[in-house]
Amino acid sequence: MRTLKVIAAILIALALVAAEGLAMGILSVDRALSEGTIKKSIVETGVVDDVIGEALRENTVSMGGAYGELVQSVMKTDVMNDFFAAYLSSVIRSEVYGEQYEEIAEDDLMQAFSSAIDEMEKSGAIRISQEQESIIKNMIKEELPRLTQDLNSLAMQYDASRGELTNDATSANDAVKTVLSRGTQMIMLLISAALCAALIALFWKNKSGFIWCAVVTGVVTACYVLLTVLGASGTLLAGGSPGDAFVLTLLSHGFKVAAIIGGVVTCIFVAAYIVWRARDRRKKEYEEKVSLAKEEGKEIIKQATARAEQKSNQIIADAQAEASSLKSKATKEIAQQKEQAIAEIRNDISDIAILAASKVLEEDIDKSKHEDLIEKFIKEVGEAE
Repeated sequence: MRTLKVIAAILIALALVAAEGLAMGILSVDRALSEGTIKKSIVETGVVDDVIGEALRENTVSMGGAYGELVQSVMKTDVMNDFFAAYLSSVIRSEVYGEQYEEIAEDDLMQAFSSAIDEMEKSGAIRISQEQESIIKNMIKEELPRLTQDLNSLAMQYDASRGELTNDATSANDAVKTVLSRGTQMIMLLISAALCAALIALFWKNKSGFIWCAVVTGVVTACYVLLTVLGASGTLLAGGSPGDAFVLTLLSHGFKVAAIIGGVVTCIFVAAYIVWRARDRRKKEYEEKVSLAKEEGKEIIKQATARAEQKSNQIIADAQAEASSLKSKATKEIAQQKEQAIAEIRNDISDIAILAASKVLEEDIDKSKHEDLIEKFIKEVGEAE
């Protein structure tokens, strides 16, 4: 029976490894392709700088000199980075999920550029007059149609699956959308939960099912921790390729989320095991105390019953002894009273007999001299009665 239970546990554990691995994989990709993660990865890996730099190289012929350098500095500020990162994020998500996005409009680009100049002036990065600012903005306005068109073209060629600038941008297929859907994630989570429940139920008596679940989840989590580390290392080794670094950074962020969630779930299983074991231990101690109390109660009742029985027997014995003593005493008193009465009667009869004899014989009779005769008379009278 024990061998069959272990075999069943191993099979369930293997199925759980597959289910959790797939669930975490789906979660990793889903999180990696979230708008926030894409935007963060774009900024971290310099993809924006790569796209902007490519566009500026085509449009800075007429923006030479100090003003041209200033324009390039403004284009690479955090404000512009955030603007282009949000745009590239929507482009990449459209490749995967088929979401609609709007191309960069000239007015939006100009507004972002003006905000970037204002931000640089506030931070003290540049000091320019109103006239200089007007010259810069007019320079941008002249290049705005070509710059906007080039940025849109470069962004649309960005392949979300490879993270490189290519000429063949492809849309994600329906199978990928289905796998990454919330429905698929819920199904995998429910399967994982059911397998965990099966392991816990299989070893419910000693609660070791929680440890089985913790070990399985810990192993899967360790794999995603390793993938996170490898992704981060790959980003450092990517060198001058922003596209490769972007893909690795994107995946690394997704793997990190899965690893964190897996770590939390592992800790929950370990904590549940500790809590349940402590509960069972307290329950066992309580049951032992109750059992001991029952035994002590039985022993107390037994001893009390024995003492009561002993006391009852003692009382009966004392009563019987007292009754016997009273009876013996009463018998002795009766005997004494009888003897006393007989003696008194004997004396009375003796006196009467002597008196009667004296009357008959007309002479005094000495009681001491005729004692035997008197005794004989009394005895005969007693027997006659």
